[in-house]
Amino acid sequence: MFVKKKEPDNSRYLENWPAHYYEIKDITVREKLLQQRIDAYDDPDDKRRLVILQKRYGRAQLRQRPDNFMHALLMIRQMADTNVNALNRSAMNKELITHLETLGVYDEDALMDAEWEDLFDGYLALSRKSFSRPAFLGMGRRDQNTVSAVVMEDLSRMLEEVPSRFHLQEDVASLLAIARKRAEVFLEQN
Repeated sequence: MFVKKKEPDNSRYLENWPAHYYEIKDITVREKLLQQRIDAYDDPDDKRRLVILQKRYGRAQLRQRPDNFMHALLMIRQMADTNVNALNRSAMNKELITHLETLGVYDEDALMDAEWEDLFDGYLALSRKSFSRPAFLGMGRRDQNTVSAVVMEDLSRMLEEVPSRFHLQEDVASLLAIARKRAEVFLEQN
């Protein structure tokens, strides 16, 4: 005899919408609930959320959908470790602009700002875990102040140094402000 799996009750996410929107960790469920809201209320903000969600996670119905925003952010981080010279300057400039377009810096609004806040909350949690690893051959742990300084330096390298190499500081100003704000909140809480 087969027992049919019960569909989880996601109605709590719909209460006081969109306050719990980013608590929905399963992107497919988030997209389904968002589509239900659009069908029921035809809210332009929800339509914009759907566009942003599909830009960030794609349209494919995969079990684990890739986070395109996180990928772009990590690629910018990788660019911080690459030396710029006359041979690669143009290609790196185009690559950076492509990553910034992926992140949505050229079509920013309040809903994109909220998506960036969610992005940086995830990035900071991963960074803190990574940077707090034992300092030397698995012995000891880094203290909280050191970890905080390294996380802030990492954000600075990604969103200040790299764009300044290509004179794109103004393009990432909002993204950098949100990253700093979320980092301060995150580091105070942890």
